[in-house]
Amino acid sequence: TKQTMESILLEYSPDHYAKADILEDIALRERDTGYTYHMTKQEVEHYFPWNEDLWNRGDDFFTRPMGGESMADVVTRLEPFFIKLAMICKGKNVLLVTH
Repeated sequence: TKQTMESILLEYSPDHYAKADILEDIALRERDTGYTYHMTKQEVEHYFPWNEDLWNRGDDFFTRPMGGESMADVVTRLEPFFIKLAMICKGKNVLLVTH
C-alpha cells in the first residue's frame, strides 16, 4: 500500500507532495480471513468439520470465518474511521489508498 501511495503521489507536483499529510490507520487493514485461509480443504474438514455447513446456511455478508471477520465486522470497524476522517478533513481534498 505504501509503494502504491508513493507512486500515486509522484504524479502530483512536488509542491503538492511536500504539503501532503500522510496518515496511517489500523482500521484500514485488510479483512481478517481467519484460521482456515491458509489451510488445505482436507485440513479445514479435519479441524473445522462444521465450516462448510456454516457457509452453506449463512449469509456471506454476516457469516464470520473461524477466527476472522465477517464483512459486517469490517463495516463496523470502518464506520468510526470514516466519521473521524470527515471531521478532521472537512473542506480538504483526501486521497485514500488501501488494498
